[in-house]
Amino acid sequence: MSSQINAAHKSPTILSFLRRAQEFAVLAYAISLPISLTLTWIVFIVGLILWSLELLLSFVLKDLSTVGGAKLPSLTIPMLLFAVAVVLSCVFNSGENPGSIGGSALKDGWAGLYSLKNILPYFWASHVFGRNKDLAKSALAFLLWTSSIAGLYAAFQQIFDFHPGTFRYLQGTGFHGHPMAFAGQMQIFSLFALGLLLSGGYKKIAVLPAVRQLRPFLQLTKKTPVFIALAICNFAGLFFAGERSAWLGGFVGVLALAGALSWQLIIPAIALMALGGAVAWFAFPLLRTRIGQLFSGHDVSISARLVIWNACLKDHYPNSPCFGVGWLKFPHFDIKEAIVPGVSKDLNHGHSNYVHILTTTGIVGLLAYINLLIWIAFGALNKLRNALAGKDRFCAGVAIAIFASNVAMASSGVFEFNFGTAQVRLAQWFLFSLL
Repeated sequence: MSSQINAAHKSPTILSFLRRAQEFAVLAYAISLPISLTLTWIVFIVGLILWSLELLLSFVLKDLSTVGGAKLPSLTIPMLLFAVAVVLSCVFNSGENPGSIGGSALKDGWAGLYSLKNILPYFWASHVFGRNKDLAKSALAFLLWTSSIAGLYAAFQQIFDFHPGTFRYLQGTGFHGHPMAFAGQMQIFSLFALGLLLSGGYKKIAVLPAVRQLRPFLQLTKKTPVFIALAICNFAGLFFAGERSAWLGGFVGVLALAGALSWQLIIPAIALMALGGAVAWFAFPLLRTRIGQLFSGHDVSISARLVIWNACLKDHYPNSPCFGVGWLKFPHFDIKEAIVPGVSKDLNHGHSNYVHILTTTGIVGLLAYINLLIWIAFGALNKLRNALAGKDRFCAGVAIAIFASNVAMASSGVFEFNFGTAQVRLAQWFLFSLL
């Protein structure tokens, strides 16, 4: 009898430990995002194991706060619809010909579903943040400090031509090995920094008792000059990554953020970005070089995209317009001048979210993807309206950051398959869990 009583007392303690451990895992995950894809995956797997143990123990103890009291995250339906479109594209392309079902339908369908594992942090983070609202404030503080360091490092790499990786890029890559992945992340991080800055939400950012030992450090984040510096460092990372599609995304994202706050801010935003662009034009050769390549008439990145898009839209998509050629069966292109030595062997994505998704999942998948973008946009604007009504500056900053990031990724996604970049998805869906 006494052993049963002891077990009853210990179980809640274990459950509390699992929940607390997940909070630290979330903080570690946020710090790892700008640093290492491998480290991010390790932390996430640990968090996933802790979450699974918590759910299992909660079910055994019939703890309704975990088992029955939790709500589904706001993006569950559109994400589920897109997942269904991906699975269907795999099932209907499991045969020998595009659009046909074969004997490996179940296996291929599961493979397609498994390939979407990079969006799982959305559900994990939604669960942990939903239980501890203040955790997001500390997580964002740690993330923006780390990403600002990555931004400064990218500036150093580009200005001093320091590239420790296997290929000497013209651009900075931060702590990642590729400028495209780094630029994709910095679009999101810089817009989150700007959103919190303009809303004043950064002043509410450091309140989590779990990291009280680091509280003096986090208090710096609430100082206006310090946070302005963090925002500048993040935008420096976006600039020195040198990806023109990311520049476009950042430009449109800033306009979206300004417009969401007030239409009157759009013209000043354009003026400030024009002034910054003019200064950068004369101060940094990177901008002149990248823009010059665009209008040179022999830009490899443009010619490669045209080859891929033309082949996808004329040769591959028409073979299976409804469900595409299969989510995992995008054709590979051997364009030697566009291949990075030691990094890639061929081009295996559409260099566009829309072309890639249309080709692989057909019109069904493209509509599901656009529906997801629209759902995020309206959800963010609704959250912003509620936050402003409740005078919650932190939630307002998060809401406009999510809205702007969504617009930025959708815009740059015209020319990049950032939806398929692991580092970008792991960051994007983690932060979008705050919706």
